[in-house]
Amino acid sequence: MTKWDKILIVLILVSSVCALFFISGMAMNYDNRYVKISVDGELYKLYSLDATLEKEIIIETDKGTNVIHIEKGSVHMAESTCPDKTCIKQGSIDSPGEIIVCLPNKVIIEIIGNNESGPDTVSH
Repeated sequence: MTKWDKILIVLILVSSVCALFFISGMAMNYDNRYVKISVDGELYKLYSLDATLEKEIIIETDKGTNVIHIEKGSVHMAESTCPDKTCIKQGSIDSPGEIIVCLPNKVIIEIIGNNESGPDTVSH
């Protein structure tokens, strides 16, 4: 490995780190965050995600059962009847764009954000 190869590697690493900070600095700050829960491709519920909301949602379908916990401004899949439990292993999410998917039970949880008036419907 030559001197120029090492310089090139360092420049690529520095550029990557700078790009990461630039992109994260440009991320939108959302005034309103929502938990959107979809079952089998259809909207199931939409909840405002604030630090005061504590809720347990039980979804029972012919595919299986999922238990979702919303607490302290985040959401996670607490229980699921799916065989691999990948949805539970994904942990908590709290930022717009993050998602939890239970593929066998066809349940999707995603965090969405809005800087304006918010979505048309919010369930509590």
